[in-house]
Amino acid sequence: MIKKTETSGWRQARRRSARDAIVEAAWALVRDEGLAGLSLRDLARRAGISPPTVYAYFDSKNAIYDAMFGAAAAQFAGPIFPTESLSWRFCVPSEFTIHRA
Repeated sequence: MIKKTETSGWRQARRRSARDAIVEAAWALVRDEGLAGLSLRDLARRAGISPPTVYAYFDSKNAIYDAMFGAAAAQFAGPIFPTESLSWRFCVPSEFTIHRA
């Protein structure tokens, strides 16, 4: 029984890591091409995966946008409203963060 839990935890961590990589690649693509230039084919290429694999992690381009902006919102709100519910594993690239004086 423990082995199954360990395997399940490993799979969840791997899936979370893959989602994070896709979102990071999406931010890089948006930085280079603009939000309108975010195509799933280019995103998959930049993330080093195939386009169908993107759909294994996200239902649509809107789901990718939701993950991107959810991460940005969590990063913004984190210092203001610290809570465990806002714990995102990935960070928005520094080009998209708010710098406080």
